[in-house]
Amino acid sequence: MKNLKTTFLIAVIFLLAAHFSARAQTTTNVRGKITISNGQPAVSARIDLYYYNQGAAKWLVFASTYTDSYGFYYFKSVPVGYYSIQVNQSKNFPVQVIAIDARRFVYQDFPLFTI
Repeated sequence: MKNLKTTFLIAVIFLLAAHFSARAQTTTNVRGKITISNGQPAVSARIDLYYYNQGAAKWLVFASTYTDSYGFYYFKSVPVGYYSIQVNQSKNFPVQVIAIDARRFVYQDFPLFTI
């Protein structure tokens, strides 16, 4: 009987840990860098993060920001999924936001994009 209680307790703890771990990874902070063709940072470039809305059957803006003086941009609490980064309302780059271990990483890094 004692062995059954111990096994049950371990199973409950495991299920609770898995539940809270899955809930914690539904959004991710993301960042990236934009450069211009000569390798210099794209300063104050407008960055739009689009997602595809199946109900509306079109791409919609999830969030917008501008690059800093080093060409970096940041988005916080982005749901896991597929997106498109649009730079200065003209050039598009497909990206995927994945679940990351928030205990080890603060941001998911997107690749360097050149415009």
